[in-house]
Parts: sequence; structure tokens; C-alpha cells
Amino acid sequence: MLICLHFVMSKSEIKFFYCLKFHDCLKIFKSGVTRAYALCVNSLMTFALNKFAVNNLDIDTISVVIIIEKVISLSNLFLGLSTAMRPVLVSLRGENNTKSMRYLMRSVCFDMIILSGIISLIIFTFAPYLAKIFGVHDGLIFHESIKAIRIISAAIIFQAVMIVFFCYYTFIDKNFLAM
Repeated sequence: MLICLHFVMSKSEIKFFYCLKFHDCLKIFKSGVTRAYALCVNSLMTFALNKFAVNNLDIDTISVVIIIEKVISLSNLFLGLSTAMRPVLVSLRGENNTKSMRYLMRSVCFDMIILSGIISLIIFTFAPYLAKIFGVHDGLIFHESIKAIRIISAAIIFQAVMIVFFCYYTFIDKNFLAM
């Protein structure tokens, strides 16, 4: 608030310069629409899954669905790691160094496959303990939760690679391919 007040004061030497160009707005919109689309699709899928679960499943099965959603949310770790490659990728793109960009993508994909494979193996191995962390301790729902966690753990590898390519295509302005 003080900075804004400083800009509007008549005695201030620093004046706020407002320049709105259509081309700049279009670039911002173009890069933001892909992320907005991905978030909207994710929200709609979560809403549809929750609505289906509430309308068609019993309370025990809904508990399993909630556990699956929480295990899937671990993929945000891969999104953070994928965005860490952005400064290097943008720098290489500015230099038109496609060879190094391909090398970077190969190494990031390889690292993500290894990292997600390790996380997937840990989740697969410790599925009973994860179910207990979420409050499921015994009975049929316990065994169903373990099966569901193990099935989802196998999908984590593919999800990590998809996140890498989503970030890559977004960073190089190939937004249509990122969708």
C-alpha cells in the first residue's frame, strides 16, 4: 500500500508507467490457458469421481476412493521437480540449443522414471501401513484398500513422465501438445 501511495504522490520522481500491449497480453493468455485447462479438467474429474462415489458407493468403498485420491496427490512432488528444469530449459531455448534440450529431457525423464519407480516400490511395499495411516485397520475394506493402493502405485511412474512432458511442452510454448 505504501509503494502504491509513493507512486501517486505528486512530489515523487518515480512514476508508475502503465503499458498494455495486445501482443504481450496474448502471450500471457497463451501460456496460462494450458495450465488453466489442466486445472479445470482435473477439478471436473475429481468432482465427477466424488459425485459418482457419493451417489453409487457405500461408505466403506468411499473410504477406499479417498485413500486412492490421497496417494495420487503424491504426484505433486513430480510437478515440483519438473518445474525445476524450467530455468535451464528456458536458457537452452534462448540459445537455440536443441541438442542440449533433448539431452536435458532424456535425463529428466530417466531421473523421473527412477525416482517414481522407487516411490512406487515404497508405496507398493508399505501399502498396509498406508491404509492404517488413513484409519483403515481391519476387515474387507483393509484388504480392498491395500489392493487399490498397489494398483495406483504402478500408475505413478506413467504419471510422473506425463507431468514432465506437460511441463516441457508448456515451457517451449507448444501448449496444444501439453493439453
